[in-house]
Amino acid sequence: NDWEQEDKVCEVYGAEVRTIVIDTLNIPGAQPDTTYARALLRGPGKQRYTSGVHQDFGYTPEEMQGSINAFSEERGTIWWNAWQKDTNVAYSVINFWRPVEPMKGPVKANPLAVIDPNTVKLQDTVHTGFHGLGMTNKPTMQLGLKYSKEQRWYYYPEMTIEEVLVFRQAELIKGKDFRDATRTVFHSSFDDPVNTPAGTEKRRSAEYRVPVWFRKGEDC
Repeated sequence: NDWEQEDKVCEVYGAEVRTIVIDTLNIPGAQPDTTYARALLRGPGKQRYTSGVHQDFGYTPEEMQGSINAFSEERGTIWWNAWQKDTNVAYSVINFWRPVEPMKGPVKANPLAVIDPNTVKLQDTVHTGFHGLGMTNKPTMQLGLKYSKEQRWYYYPEMTIEEVLVFRQAELIKGKDFRDATRTVFHSSFDDPVNTPAGTEKRRSAEYRVPVWFRKGEDC
């Protein structure tokens, strides 16, 4: 219940997430790194809902480092040095998104939608960035998406605090095309006026972004 206590989140939820990544998702060679993982809270009094289609980290290692640099250049350097190690052959960011207390009912206002990455074409992606989003005033390295009738969007209606949506926010594999659009999940919150009458409880949610390294000698 203590989502605002970062140490408690890392100690309790971080441990649960590590187990899920290694055992439940059964990702070969996965080594979750929850050192800098934090629960990003959204809702009343917290960060606003993101109602624009986006991907948070770009496609290339340089763009990944740039997005991290926007919040901490020290962490960006640590990440880049880790990426350069021969023993690290791939890197991914997995998002654990869920409604949280003090929310009472299921999510009806501003639910989260995710796209089938197999319906995204590289030519429809657009490089974007925000100044001032992080603490260093450096721009983030994000991606937007142009509309295409071939795109397929999905969402899970009326999610509760007992449910979690897991999706891949970024993936880099050495020796493979970094700009493969199918390796990342664009997402956005959206207004659903049909199912959100006046007085609908506002969404309260947390997203826990987990960096995962893949070591040499393991299948990815």
